[in-house]
Amino acid sequence: MLIPVAKVLGLHGLKGEMRISPLGFFQDLLFLIKLFYLKFPQERVLEVETLRKGPGYNIFLVKFKNLDYEEAKKLIHQELYLKVEDLPPLEGEEFYFYQIIGLEVREKTKDKEKFWGKVVEVMPVGEYELLLVKRDKENFYLPLVEEYVEEVDFEKGIIWVKDIKPLVEVQS
Repeated sequence: MLIPVAKVLGLHGLKGEMRISPLGFFQDLLFLIKLFYLKFPQERVLEVETLRKGPGYNIFLVKFKNLDYEEAKKLIHQELYLKVEDLPPLEGEEFYFYQIIGLEVREKTKDKEKFWGKVVEVMPVGEYELLLVKRDKENFYLPLVEEYVEEVDFEKGIIWVKDIKPLVEVQS
């Protein structure tokens, strides 16, 4: 399985070096990646020649082996992917953002379960992550904090929450 880890923003110089921006939490991970994958315009493996911090916030400069200026230009606005099995192992309650997307958000009430929606996006906002939950025609944001989240059950694909009705109502 391939997961998106960065987006190509543009070129840097005339030798095929590109400006990329990590998606989500992958900033620190970028320096460990030796192979990126493309899905479009065709599936392709790109081997990192050099990778360094670039100018500006969250910008990195990457040069791929055997990729010249003209080929690099065709990759602007493309996403770079990583194989899931290439991700470093996690410890304890850590997770990768791609594992949260698609999980159902449910709440146990006295006599039943309430379905609140599905996670469609994860955004790091400092000390915690903010989940964008799609519900029917509306979306709402759910902070991934103990105040609202009781458990994340990856096996069942459910995030169990508590007392989020006021939070959802404020956003409606």
